Amino acid sequence: MKPTRKEIFKVTLVVFFTVVAIIFAFGFTAFDADIINKIVAAFTALSALWLWLLDNSKTVFIAWNSVKMRLSRDTVAWQATDVFDVDSSFDFNRHCKKYIDQLNSKEVIASVITENATKIVVELHVGKKQELLKIFLSDKDDCYQIKFIQSSSMSYKDSRSEYIHFQSLIEKFKKYMSQVDGTSYFLGRAELFTVSLQFKKSNPFYHLTVRHVDNVEIESFNLEFTDGDVKVKISKNSITLISKDKDNISLALKNYIAISENN
Repeated sequence: MKPTRKEIFKVTLVVFFTVVAIIFAFGFTAFDADIINKIVAAFTALSALWLWLLDNSKTVFIAWNSVKMRLSRDTVAWQATDVFDVDSSFDFNRHCKKYIDQLNSKEVIASVITENATKIVVELHVGKKQELLKIFLSDKDDCYQIKFIQSSSMSYKDSRSEYIHFQSLIEKFKKYMSQVDGTSYFLGRAELFTVSLQFKKSNPFYHLTVRHVDNVEIESFNLEFTDGDVKVKISKNSITLISKDKDNISLALKNYIAISENN
């Protein structure tokens, strides 16, 4: 769905040469038969450009909105979740505390703000950014289930790469579990990844858009579809991506764009 660099370059090149052609066509000459011919040539060039843009409307649409959203100040409420199974001998509170201690560094300050037998809430300061990390424990038939939830508020531009940071938190936890007590508590099964983004003013675009035929503002809508191994849920100002494969989530986050409501 995302336009390639070659496609974007083609659009930029055509627009540039069309503008240059019009400038040279008009110049600063007096209005006479010659200038009329130049006006006709200019309109011909503009018509050709318009037809070409229609043929490449998808590329133009995505490229324009990507640039516009990178310059906008619309914030994104980010929430990422990872659910996976661990061995029933896993000591939740003891191991989570040690893991949190390992998160502390020059770049990260981790502080426990809530704790009980099945839940730990951590406040993370990563540079100038503040986020919450919640870790839950629940029972399954023959094991425990761990749920990681990371939430934060950020710009649209940062939201497209935030998943890398979230995965680094998960990988550190799995690495710790594989090293502690000489036992691997991670069972590597039934893992499910979810990312939800909520915008204040914009609507997400992922293959499909929703518009009213009378150009009336749509108060609410819900779209659900599957793209490969990713389940996509889109509603007004929000998008949720669900998959068993973290790489598919990462790819989907690179491909989605946001569209301002006054687009």
